[in-house]
Amino acid sequence: MLSPSASASSEQQPPPFSVEIQAVPRTETATGYVITLKNNVEALQKVVVTQRFSQSPQEAVASDEGLVSPDGIAWTLELQPKQPRAISSEALFNGEVLSRSTICMTDPTTGRLLDCTSGDLMGADEGGGIQWGVWLAALLFLAALAGMGYLVYRLRARWWPPLVKFAGERRSGLAVVVAGVVLIGLAAGLFAVVLDRARDAVGGDGANGAMGWTGEQGHLKVGLPAATKTTEFTVYQWTCAGEEAVQCTAIVAARNISAVPQSWFRRMQRLHHSADAWSEPDVDATVAANGGTDLFASPLAPSERRLAVIVYKPADPKALTRLELREGAFSRGVSLELR
Repeated sequence: MLSPSASASSEQQPPPFSVEIQAVPRTETATGYVITLKNNVEALQKVVVTQRFSQSPQEAVASDEGLVSPDGIAWTLELQPKQPRAISSEALFNGEVLSRSTICMTDPTTGRLLDCTSGDLMGADEGGGIQWGVWLAALLFLAALAGMGYLVYRLRARWWPPLVKFAGERRSGLAVVVAGVVLIGLAAGLFAVVLDRARDAVGGDGANGAMGWTGEQGHLKVGLPAATKTTEFTVYQWTCAGEEAVQCTAIVAARNISAVPQSWFRRMQRLHHSADAWSEPDVDATVAANGGTDLFASPLAPSERRLAVIVYKPADPKALTRLELREGAFSRGVSLELR
């Protein structure tokens, strides 16, 4: 069975199109996938469906004349009005099985994304072990702090009276020293924040994109969401193609998880190719890949989930280090490691 789908639908009415996926174990190294496409409009629709895998399979087969390639599987299908349609695939992997798979459905005429989702075998490791390790370390740290606090309290008769006496004899001098240390610390901290973080928030090229104003940068895995304080991002597919003029494409969903509209700026979606340099999306290619629509022109409404194809044209694709997604200049955002 499949863990909960990353795809979402409106509470008021179903979306025009939707896609779901179920993963089923076949053998120790093979996984089967059942993909259900839904056409919720009153007309026949032609769609292109692409499936990608977390790791390249040794072999793959597909139903309904799906075209198998090293990048994944592609189908061109017709969906009857108001009817679901199921297709399937099976992948054989070498060694450890990473069974997570992503599915995207597009309009072949305009290239516009219709829906994307991801699925995995129930119980597949998605980093839960790391999260439990972090929680265990935090609990041990808190226990150590509590133990130290208890020890200090039990021994207070030994250190508290001498400390009070020392402070009372030098009260005026200590007040001046403490005030000076506090002022210097505040000034130094404010200067560091303004100098280091503001540089990235307003810079165009050459600054370290991992810096930001608020929050900690989350780490993405393909097909799994990661969120900032206001926006949840999911990278469904990442590909680079071409020999001389390489073009890299990210299929991304941004969901506003706050109660107010959130801007989503194209120039803040950065493709890093060194520690201190990045490329911004190609404007014309990105608009064209989204059916001629600029999906960054308007803010994300509360609870809105917006799918976008973001296109980059890096000079040296072998030097790429990470893809960074941010809703605006004042957020650290999330990043997908590319090495």
